[in-house]
Amino acid sequence: KETLRARDVAGVRQRRHEHYLKGLLHCGECGRRLSLTLAKGRYLYFYCLGQRGSARTGCRQPYVLAGDAEALVEDLYRQIQLPRAWVRRLTEELEAEIVDRQAEASERRVLLTKTLAKLAEERGKLLQAFYANAIPLDLLKAEQDRIGGAEQAAKTELETTEGDLDGWQDILRTAIRLAGNCHAAYLKARPSIRRRFNDAVLQAVFIKDRRIV
Repeated sequence: KETLRARDVAGVRQRRHEHYLKGLLHCGECGRRLSLTLAKGRYLYFYCLGQRGSARTGCRQPYVLAGDAEALVEDLYRQIQLPRAWVRRLTEELEAEIVDRQAEASERRVLLTKTLAKLAEERGKLLQAFYANAIPLDLLKAEQDRIGGAEQAAKTELETTEGDLDGWQDILRTAIRLAGNCHAAYLKARPSIRRRFNDAVLQAVFIKDRRIV
C-alpha cells in the first residue's frame, strides 16, 4: 500500500498517449525512460527519450511496438512468484474475508426479513382499523403507499445483499486461485489493474534490442 501511495504521489505526467506500461519502461542502452508515439495514426510505439529533444543522448535503440512491450512484461511475470509463506497467509486472509462477508450478509438478511415481517403486520393492522371505521380511506391509502415503498426498498436491499455476496465470493475465490500464480493473475487483469501490479512489484524494466535486459 505504501508503494502504491508513493507511486501515486510521484505520478506519471499526462501526455497525449497513455498506456499502463508508461513510466515503467526504460532504455537498456542509455537508461532514459521510454515514451510513446503514434505512427501512421494507428501504430503505438515506445521509444527512448534519449533520441529526441534537448536531452538527446545519441541513443539508437529501435522503437518497440506497444503490443510487443506488453508481451515482454507479461512473460516477465512467469519469473515472478510470491513466496509460499505469503501465498499461504494471503489464502488464509482471503478465506477469512469470505467468512466475514457471509456473516455480515446473514445478519443483514435477518434484519431485512424482520423489517418485512413488521411491515406486513402494520399492513394487517391498518386494514383492521379501516374495516372498524377507525381511520378514513385517504389515510388508509397514504399508509399503504408508505408501507409499500418501505417493503420495496427492503426487498431491493435484500436482493442487492445476496448479489453482492455472490459477487464478492466469486472475486475472493478467484483471488485465492490466482494467489500462487502471478503470471496467470497478470494475464487476467485489465490495464488499470496491470498498472497496479507493476507499481507494486516492479521499479523499472529495461529494454534493449526489443528484449528485457
